[in-house]
Amino acid sequence: MTLKVVVIEGWNVNACNKEHTKTTGEIGKIKIRKVRFRRSKELLEISFDVLD
Repeated sequence: MTLKVVVIEGWNVNACNKEHTKTTGEIGKIKIRKVRFRRSKELLEISFDVLD
């Protein structure tokens, strides 16, 4: 398993073991499952499924 750490300077650090794309155009259609804004961290989380 590979762990990828994504750093957006001054905003977020996120560790993930899922596959990543080079561009958003590679994703295709998605279905949004959950949207949550964590005010204490000023973080917007969006959970989604990639559709076939």
